[in-house]
Amino acid sequence: DYPCDRIRTFQSAAPYRAEMCRDARRLQEIGVSAWLREEDARWRCPGCGVRVPAGVDACPGCGSSLAGL
Repeated sequence: DYPCDRIRTFQSAAPYRAEMCRDARRLQEIGVSAWLREEDARWRCPGCGVRVPAGVDACPGCGSSLAGL
């Protein structure tokens, strides 16, 4: 069964690890090109379109809140 106990333990050690497993499944579902487009859109400020790094609370370009990104 997926996820097995080893994967569950790996995922629970840090929040980003669960994202890694989710991303791997999505990548397999839609392919590399489509996944890269999704990720590019995901990591852009919805207000100004600037690329934003993970873990920031506000856009470095326009200052918009990035809660929930």
